[in-house]
Amino acid sequence: MEIKACKIVTIKEIVPLFKGEEQANAIELALFEEIGNTVVVGKDFYKQGDKALFIQPDYCLSYIPLFQEYFAPGGDPKKCKLGGNNRIKAIKFNLHSGDNQPTYSYGILIQKQLVSEILNLELIEDFDWDTKLGITKYEEPEPTQKGNQGVACPFPDNMYKTDEENINNLVNDIQFPINLILTEKIDGSSITIWYKNGKSGIASRKLGRPLVYEKVVGFKKPNFFHKLFTKITFGKYKYFGKKIMRQTENDDNFVIRGKPYLEKLNKYGKNIALRGELVGKGCKGSGNRNNPKAREDTHIEFFCIDDYNDHTKKFNYTEIENIAKELDLQLVKKYCQKDFESLEELRKYCNEIFAEEKSKGRLIEGVVARTEDSSMSFKIMSMDYDLKK
Repeated sequence: MEIKACKIVTIKEIVPLFKGEEQANAIELALFEEIGNTVVVGKDFYKQGDKALFIQPDYCLSYIPLFQEYFAPGGDPKKCKLGGNNRIKAIKFNLHSGDNQPTYSYGILIQKQLVSEILNLELIEDFDWDTKLGITKYEEPEPTQKGNQGVACPFPDNMYKTDEENINNLVNDIQFPINLILTEKIDGSSITIWYKNGKSGIASRKLGRPLVYEKVVGFKKPNFFHKLFTKITFGKYKYFGKKIMRQTENDDNFVIRGKPYLEKLNKYGKNIALRGELVGKGCKGSGNRNNPKAREDTHIEFFCIDDYNDHTKKFNYTEIENIAKELDLQLVKKYCQKDFESLEELRKYCNEIFAEEKSKGRLIEGVVARTEDSSMSFKIMSMDYDLKK
């Protein structure tokens, strides 16, 4: 299903917040029918059954009056809780909802009456709110190396672009009990290395990465007439000479690191695509200084392998492990494969993984959950990691 930045949601429950045993008198927690996010809201702003406009985390707000309070809460820009490029990120409150665990607000909620008063619009489902409000997905710039800005080629045909869906958008689609494989979600640069019918290549998240490209290495000297034309126009039309092009090997980091795996695929000779994360020193990821992979030597960890005979289609996880072993690929860390009886049990288990990794000095971005047959996969994000991005 298509996931948009903005969504009309229904308040399922309003939960009181506490500091110790004392109830907070200014804020409370909103839960929703359609999504699994929780949002801290002002006391008595909402009641059960109310409709509101929800904007997803990891999207960026535009500078319009509707969002003024988020750029300058109470008129003070220093209190702004948005991330880089006005990104909506997790916000931590040292309050609890009865479980003595910190509360996270994940996304923003706009009251129906504010939409009406400021935008003169009714809160309706069949409307392109993303465009109207200027909401854009937060994305890191495509990394380049050694000045090769713009050295790219079209993304491979019939190939999906990697981006796991957040569990919060699927809470009504997951049927429990369910058997899931949990692996580490790594904060790196997405890389795809593929082979199909004798052709092969490397791509980042959205762009193909050519192995060689035409580079300008100089200019042919202008002849007498070119010089004369420049002179009589007083330099207004200056001729620098025809470009001299040379086919040059791409020194892009994706190509350098991906080539050894490309050679393996060419020898393997099967139509497959390797999906991984390029991580380590010199690889930006989201730029989070807490990224544990940023301190390691540069390498690729693979999280999926696709059948590429036609459109890319994920292999089941057993087949992924078998191919990875055959090609000597490093897969991302696997935590478990087990049955989960409920969403609450799954979230609790993931939070225990986050806590255990943190105790080892590793603040990880999240966990990816997938079924054995790869028919469903989604990410469960660490709030501690997100709020520090």
